[in-house]
Amino acid sequence: MKKRENTEQNIRFNIPALLCAAVLLLIEIGIALFVHDRFVRPYGGDILVTVLLCCLWRGFMPLPKRDYIHSHHATNAVPLSVERDAALKTVSPSIVQRLMPLWVFLFACFVEVLQAVDIVNLLGLGGSAFFRCVIGTSFSFVDILCYAVGCIGFTIAEIAVLRWKQSH
Repeated sequence: MKKRENTEQNIRFNIPALLCAAVLLLIEIGIALFVHDRFVRPYGGDILVTVLLCCLWRGFMPLPKRDYIHSHHATNAVPLSVERDAALKTVSPSIVQRLMPLWVFLFACFVEVLQAVDIVNLLGLGGSAFFRCVIGTSFSFVDILCYAVGCIGFTIAEIAVLRWKQSH
């Protein structure tokens, strides 16, 4: 009788990251509903939305417990003699996770470019205040700068937390 292999991956959640995402979502909703100024709504909201997306991603796809790419004491590091394809298979998830703020930034830029082509009206959603608010209706390079600030801020905070965890 053949032994059945467990092909299912263990699903892990990062509860603190999901809680941060939930709090940021509530703040974003509050900004959208109640703040009508010239600073917090246009700039703060754009900064926070990328942090929200980063936290959401980390909530469902946490970093590996031991990221051997950045660890000198790792036991599962890929030796230099391993074939290129095998090494890439082993390293890729960690690289994808490490570069997550970049992917979020690129996604935010993509949405901003869609705003430049008036995607809300092209999709026939121009009459919906919800979609006009969520997707946006005007392109701005300043928004792209805000997305970068949010992703860089998330990265700095994440590195600080990881270093603090390693030291304690």
